[in-house]
Amino acid sequence: PLIDFIKLAAFFDSGNVWPTVEDFGSDGFKSGMGLGLRVKTPVGPINLDYGYPLNNEPGEDGKSGKFYFSVSRGF
Repeated sequence: PLIDFIKLAAFFDSGNVWPTVEDFGSDGFKSGMGLGLRVKTPVGPINLDYGYPLNNEPGEDGKSGKFYFSVSRGF
């Protein structure tokens, strides 16, 4: 059956990057969430994710989500 090769994933991610070690923790974390589709194939998994930001900084684009497509395993 085809359904054995297709999975649905939900995810939440949070993090930030600072220019130096001394700046670590000086700003808040950015967070996002989304859904993904996983298709198992003989050449590896094919993933299609849609992520949506939960918070934006002033001057950033509005809260629009983004699609992410990959044909590989995560690291």
